[in-house]
Amino acid sequence: MAKRPRLLLWLSLAGISAFERCGDANNNCYKWSLEGRCTNSSEDSVRAYCPFSCGVCMPHSCSAEKADEDFCNADLESHDEEHGGMHCSFWHHLPTRGRIDVYFLHEEEVLVGSLEPNSVFGVKTYEDHVFRLRDAGSQDLLATVRMFRTRIVLIIDEDFMESLKDCVDLPHETWQGSCDDWAPEGQCVPNPGFMTVYCSRSCYACHLRQEETRCTRRFLQMNQEPALRPGDLEQVFRDMNERSKKYSTAMRVLSQSPWIVTFDDIISEEEMAELLASTKVFNQSRDQGEANAFGMQEGIISSKRTSQTAWCQDTCKELPSYIAVINRIAEIVQVPSENFESMQFLKYHVGERYVEHHDMNNEKDNDFACGPRIYTFFLYLSDVEEGGETHFTQLNLSVKPRKGSGLLWPSVLSENPTVQDERTMHEAKPVLRGMKMAANVWVHLYDFSTPNHWACTGGGR
Repeated sequence: MAKRPRLLLWLSLAGISAFERCGDANNNCYKWSLEGRCTNSSEDSVRAYCPFSCGVCMPHSCSAEKADEDFCNADLESHDEEHGGMHCSFWHHLPTRGRIDVYFLHEEEVLVGSLEPNSVFGVKTYEDHVFRLRDAGSQDLLATVRMFRTRIVLIIDEDFMESLKDCVDLPHETWQGSCDDWAPEGQCVPNPGFMTVYCSRSCYACHLRQEETRCTRRFLQMNQEPALRPGDLEQVFRDMNERSKKYSTAMRVLSQSPWIVTFDDIISEEEMAELLASTKVFNQSRDQGEANAFGMQEGIISSKRTSQTAWCQDTCKELPSYIAVINRIAEIVQVPSENFESMQFLKYHVGERYVEHHDMNNEKDNDFACGPRIYTFFLYLSDVEEGGETHFTQLNLSVKPRKGSGLLWPSVLSENPTVQDERTMHEAKPVLRGMKMAANVWVHLYDFSTPNHWACTGGGR
């Protein structure tokens, strides 16, 4: 028999509590806190769901004056997370069931513990390990689950059991491949966004199909701190000129309410050439369609934007020019690059345009773990003989394309970064002569890369 991998250390309930991180259970918590719902006496549920945003986190047990030093200095917290080490606690909340046996699945089932009703056990294990839950009396199979995150609480209740019903791998109508092949090859954990939705049965990930389960910042172990607090946006723009000087660019303020600024020569000829050379395939611009039951949105041909687009992905994102440009923008806007969508390249031929629109769709963008887009940094990668201006329709302000320059504007209000600033509605005017090449860099309120990896941003970007 093959050697079993390193497995488990069962922890006490007190130990588990010590390692639980304070996090919001709903992606709208920050928005609700800015609406004053944390202090409303009738909103107890908001405080319960939103301890981080409402400022009611319980103190970490190891911060106590008389904390057990031996326990707090143990290596449980840093259980080799870089290599997939993680903690999981199973909570038994099924009133109709007696004891539940927990098995580790490795070639055969190995009993590792039991759960009495309303009890909890913690397990120290690794990503990609698989566990089975059986009724201790009848040995009926209740669930098979794969470990996906660095720390997880699995509540076994009626909602959990309901999430397992009718779990199948989705048909191959829009993609090629085989879940039956990919899951045994180890593709479930490296590609969780696709595999938990399309190969739920094969990956033992039926409990993660639903967007509201897998797509909260707490489940994704994301930084709960937003990039902007009320008033930060105003200060960021006021200090921006000083920060931009290190890049030998001239910042020009076109509007202060809302802020709209340009940067001359923010991207070099060499950087533009390298980026465009890496992006050879452009497709008709697409919009996101309706989301399915699992939070996935299928792209549809855009009726509002007639340009062609391409995304900087994979090897493009490894280019020195890409890294340099993204780090430059991150420094200017004071937001980490993890909050950025992949750079989107645009190509407009004569007659092509993008009608009036806003880069923050609406307040439902707060439903996403990444939050709304807070900034757009638009790079002009070519001159245009005539036309192709970026026109802010509410301000009657137009910006002419100039190769190597950048245009920056906010999508949200400074006093409430969860609310759309309607004044930055804009359009791309039709190109009348020549061709327009450009790139979008969209910046979000929270980390974008992690939820995008988990198919929690509506569509892969």
